[in-house]
Amino acid sequence: RLDIPKTNDLIQPTIIRLTNSTRLRSFFRDEDALFIYYADSDDDGSTWTAPRPTQLPNNNAGIQAYTLKSGAIIMAFNNHAGTHRPRSPLTVALSYDNGMTWPY
Repeated sequence: RLDIPKTNDLIQPTIIRLTNSTRLRSFFRDEDALFIYYADSDDDGSTWTAPRPTQLPNNNAGIQAYTLKSGAIIMAFNNHAGTHRPRSPLTVALSYDNGMTWPY
């Protein structure tokens, strides 16, 4: 068991390895229904940075990330923030900069 700092309201991480890197990136669902958050590990998950918000909204619904062969990260999520938002539309976003921005 490993505790990641400052994740009291962040749950159900989806973890990827960044392309051509030893860094792991974990994305978290937000129980406060604001944003998807991320944290990084440079030692295969033994320690993690404090989570930071992405630009992607989260309504406390599950998320899933995957690294494509191209190195892009694809993320499936519900494109709403707020606890009383519907669980739709289901959105697929694409990032070419390790999840820092999501233009697609």
